[in-house]
Amino acid sequence: MPENKIENSPFNTISKDNWENVGFKRRAGVLIPLFAAHSKNSFGIGDLGDLKLIIDWAKLTGNSIIQLLPMNELGALFCPYDALSSFALEPAYISLNDFGALRKIKPAPATADNNYVDYSVKKEKLQLLWDVYLAQAISEALDFEEFQRGNSYWLLDFALFKALKDYHQGKPWYEWEQGFKYRQPEALREFQQDNIEKITFQMWLQWILFKQFKAAKDYAVKNNILLKGDLPVLVSRDSADVWSHLEFFKLDFAAGAPPDMYAALGQRW
Repeated sequence: MPENKIENSPFNTISKDNWENVGFKRRAGVLIPLFAAHSKNSFGIGDLGDLKLIIDWAKLTGNSIIQLLPMNELGALFCPYDALSSFALEPAYISLNDFGALRKIKPAPATADNNYVDYSVKKEKLQLLWDVYLAQAISEALDFEEFQRGNSYWLLDFALFKALKDYHQGKPWYEWEQGFKYRQPEALREFQQDNIEKITFQMWLQWILFKQFKAAKDYAVKNNILLKGDLPVLVSRDSADVWSHLEFFKLDFAAGAPPDMYAALGQRW
């Protein structure tokens, strides 16, 4: 195929807008999990505020692409490829520096021998954010309402799933009470009425994540840095997606990978 046709062919596809952003030129980039890139301003785990620092570093070092490992909310295994939702972001990535009252809280200093992420930070962050949430007049936030409307195809189901998961002490949905397991309308309606504040809190977290991620993305555009994502290969069995749309999945089938240097017993997805 002539060289000019190779260069022009991507611009004739449905993803042409993305190709126009990337362009045809040699680039260098970095692949990172956001949780590993924490700073003096974050709380022992990288957050969306730190993403701006990564953008600064990329620009300084001549890199123009940053690829992030999946940002979906983590499940019980704390694995980015075993997420609770195809849509929801991980609330541990919320930067507390956006909340004035929380800026006074000093993060624990990082040490050189910290080779693993301490995921207890998520619980601590959520408690602080719950206090912030209760202190705000959410009903008056028109942009929060707009976010809910724009994401109605997944947001409420996810928030309800999270509240129910907490109610069942973290058990997978297929071990819940029958009314909740099979989404019986009356059971869900009664639970939603009794737990509306907790459910709205989950939607509020996703709204905060959306705003902070968009701010980081806008900062990347301003600095001519491309942000590239990553997605799990398959949807987790214990996820809001499967629970809310059983008709889309064949739960008597599974996929995985044979044993290798990363998993001696193989992987079951």
